[in-house]
Amino acid sequence: MTTNNITLKDIAQATGYSLISIHRAIHNKDGLSEETRTKILEAVKAMGYEVNFAASALKRNPIRVAYIGEAARSAGEYHACMLEGVHTAFDEFAGLNCSCDDLVVPYGHGAAAAECKVLDKLYDDPHPYDGIVVLPANTGSELEYRLGKLIAKGIPVVLVDERIPQLDSLCCISPRSDLIGRLGAEYLCKVCDPGLIIIAMGDTTSKTHQENVRGFSSYIEENRLPFTTLVVDDPYDEPLLEQRLEQALLAHPETVAFYSVREKNCQAITRVALRHPERKTE
Repeated sequence: MTTNNITLKDIAQATGYSLISIHRAIHNKDGLSEETRTKILEAVKAMGYEVNFAASALKRNPIRVAYIGEAARSAGEYHACMLEGVHTAFDEFAGLNCSCDDLVVPYGHGAAAAECKVLDKLYDDPHPYDGIVVLPANTGSELEYRLGKLIAKGIPVVLVDERIPQLDSLCCISPRSDLIGRLGAEYLCKVCDPGLIIIAMGDTTSKTHQENVRGFSSYIEENRLPFTTLVVDDPYDEPLLEQRLEQALLAHPETVAFYSVREKNCQAITRVALRHPERKTE
């Protein structure tokens, strides 16, 4: 093998490190220990590999990826952090003919329908994307149907949510929503007096939100703790959610805490709690 024909894959096979580790070492990216970086760079030098950005970019067609998710209302929100993470990942491959388009849909009640419309448009696009990343507003049957169509068309899809068993080729990044719920219950049950905890539910069709609530309730039941829960559904209308939470609080004087399955409901919970300081809810 001549040095001119050496590829990153050859270096990965020779060193035992992954392609992404080889790439990070060559381009001085974060994510590697100095020891690992030194070993890789020594192997790169010994094998005579030379980086040629222009040649590698021209040898292949551009790689286009679409990101679909709800718009965030502030920089610290969940969707904003996810989008920042996607951008950070693509920054690592700057100059390698890879790009990501942000197909962000408006926040709120119509987000799920808007996501489905975007997916329909992508399916009909005569110049399809090479991959799609979806952070769904929900994981109902409408979304499942559209993801199935895209996968059948040969487009790789990454879903940041619980796995959909019917879609074998779907790549899922599943959050440990049950564990998040259990941790929330553990904390509140330690800092609150016994009583009722009102749970602001997210989307009832979302498996992630369902798992969060189940984890919360299971922790209380398994440990036989002196707490009960009341789930208030999210109407995707913040003033209406606020009204429902206040009605639940007034109807249940034994309430000791609120718990939100999704960060977007925290503002409504906070306003209700501040209007009733005498209740001393967590």
